[in-house]
Amino acid sequence: MLGAAAAICLLVTLVLPTSAGATIVERERYEGTDGFSYDFCGFDVDVDVAFHGVASIRAGKGKLESAFFLHDRYWYMETHSANGKYFTISSSGLFQETKAVPLGGTLFQFTAVEAGKTFTLRDMDGTVLLRDRGSVIRTIVFDTLGDDVPGGVFVEDLDLRLNGPHPSFLTDETQACALLAPDPA
Repeated sequence: MLGAAAAICLLVTLVLPTSAGATIVERERYEGTDGFSYDFCGFDVDVDVAFHGVASIRAGKGKLESAFFLHDRYWYMETHSANGKYFTISSSGLFQETKAVPLGGTLFQFTAVEAGKTFTLRDMDGTVLLRDRGSVIRTIVFDTLGDDVPGGVFVEDLDLRLNGPHPSFLTDETQACALLAPDPA
């Protein structure tokens, strides 16, 4: 029986083939920090974000020449704080657009795989409350705008498949609200 890490490596090897002739049009290492605030459960929450990764964009060939495929190995951590309390959300994974099917004009059906620890929620003590693992396979319709440069317009979600445990997809915000709620006076 394969361990989780070996299974993900096998999945990436089988599902995400690389081509020696692939034309990489962009490759970028990135890192940074950010911050923002939002209203959550009736109180203001401040968020500090740290992130880094390596992203590349590969050009399609033949009938797919106006399609571009993103490969992004990423990590981020968000710290959500309010009322003297906080929780963290972190993610470490690989996002890979694996297939594009022309639908006519500038529309394509794209399939993407995201694999790894795509969502981990921890309380102030560092205890893991939720952790998604495995892969998420998403199929969308995307308009490339036919301009032969990366980017375009999202049109529609077609399918979402989960492989492995993904409890965050089944959890509402009640648990996170309790983590930041003011202490009773």
